[in-house]
Amino acid sequence: MLKSNSLEKNEYQCAYCNKIFTKGLSDKEAEEEAQKLWGNIPLEERIIICDDCFNLVNPEARKIISEEYKSIKNNT
Repeated sequence: MLKSNSLEKNEYQCAYCNKIFTKGLSDKEAEEEAQKLWGNIPLEERIIICDDCFNLVNPEARKIISEEYKSIKNNT
């Protein structure tokens, strides 16, 4: 269960494991990383996950997900 309303400004909660972490990047750095990995996904369509959960998804699957999202957005 997410409890984002009680998080500190420097914390985030992983959408998969629900653990709370201290941010390792500034919001700007995180935005730049998201752009590189996933393209221009609107903020309201994103989830935030920790590094451990991110690494559970293999790199090829991440690439396919990113390409499919971009394709769907280009066709709408």
